[in-house]
Amino acid sequence: MMQSLRGPQAAARIIAGKPALLVFDIAPDSGPDEYDGQIVNLVGVEIFTARATPRDRHLAVLVKKLPKGSYWVRIYSKRSREPIAEYGLRAE
Repeated sequence: MMQSLRGPQAAARIIAGKPALLVFDIAPDSGPDEYDGQIVNLVGVEIFTARATPRDRHLAVLVKKLPKGSYWVRIYSKRSREPIAEYGLRAE
């Protein structure tokens, strides 16, 4: 479960190079195609974008594989294209 927290110890961890399902602490208030997830590196370069889908009353994004490193994961509303949450993530 990804939680929107700040600080180096707050980043969720996944295994680098392996698929991962990221589940966020956001309850969707719109339809299933209303949110996108974006992963960027620490300087803001986009690494991955995918549709965020509802899963057990939360939003989730399936990441096929991510190289080792630190990232920011952003959830966007497709309607406004404004970020609604940001999360730290480490692939180790």
